[in-house]
Amino acid sequence: MIAGHINIDHIDYLLLESTVFTEHTETREAGGFWKTLDTLTPDFPLHSDVVHQTFDSGCPKWAHDIKQQFNWLMHSMVTINKLTPGCFIPPHKDTMYRIKKKADNEQTDVSALKLVRINLFLQDKEIGHMFEMDSTYLKKYKKGDYVVITPDKLHSVANLGYLNRYTMQLTGFTHKDMFI
Repeated sequence: MIAGHINIDHIDYLLLESTVFTEHTETREAGGFWKTLDTLTPDFPLHSDVVHQTFDSGCPKWAHDIKQQFNWLMHSMVTINKLTPGCFIPPHKDTMYRIKKKADNEQTDVSALKLVRINLFLQDKEIGHMFEMDSTYLKKYKKGDYVVITPDKLHSVANLGYLNRYTMQLTGFTHKDMFI
């Protein structure tokens, strides 16, 4: 499942903790996933489905520097996510609506390209930090490892540990033959 690795040794927990998060998103509706199953939204505990995020221009310079390492990702944007202990994002498929809106607003023709999201782990896997995609649980990962998520990939994340869980998402377009 791990698609690659980049060196981000300069990123440490104190730097991640100093990141300012501008949005707090409730994910209980899972981007409409429950409706596709024709089921009611589960009665999750209050505030357990919250992810803290900061998007593109709100991200610090170090995030944009990392984005430059993915020069094959075109028309891209970056997001930093924080899951606090006890929080999760239920099973869902990413709609990637912000990047689609950006391409639309900039009148960028992406019809010959493939939409992808790089989920970059900003820290080594800690106890209770979980990532699952297509019913496969990622047992181990290191800071700098990344997975590729396409809009059809069902995935979920959780923080059942004691430390905040940080990831970066780099969303954009690539050639259709990449990550088949």
